[in-house]
Amino acid sequence: MITIGFLGACGEITVENPPTQDEQLSLDLELIEAYLTEKGYESVDTLDSKVHVVILDEGTGAPISESDQVTMDYVGHFLDGEVFDTSIDSVAIENDIYDSTKVYQPIRFTYSSNGWTMGKYIKGFQQGTSYALGKINVGGGAEMVIPSYLGFTTNYALAGEVVVFRVYPTSVKSQ
Repeated sequence: MITIGFLGACGEITVENPPTQDEQLSLDLELIEAYLTEKGYESVDTLDSKVHVVILDEGTGAPISESDQVTMDYVGHFLDGEVFDTSIDSVAIENDIYDSTKVYQPIRFTYSSNGWTMGKYIKGFQQGTSYALGKINVGGGAEMVIPSYLGFTTNYALAGEVVVFRVYPTSVKSQ
């Protein structure tokens, strides 16, 4: 979270004077736009929640339907590219975040009438994934850039950070 020495619309934002939710969203959107521009992404879908979704590869595998059980790998990183979480052990090793107590495997979930039933995942991840998986097939990939208010809560070290997730569906099973 940007909190020191930034002059916002309502005055200086400091530790003692943290940004309002609207100010933080405005800061997040500036960071997100700069990131997307730096990456050279030309086709970006912005959800009403301000989660930004980029389809990296539509994939040539099986299509994903609402009633399917989906298995998918993911990589989470900050705007500067520093990886903080992944389902892929080789990515964890390469980025020096490997944890021998963690089981590295794709996540699995099923679409229901209430949306993707993903339980423990942050809201921005759920929203972005729900949207992206409607646009790609198995073997494809998407990137979601998530504003801090839909990211991690204050219970996590990542609270207040804009985060990026790449998702890669690896299999689908019709129910």
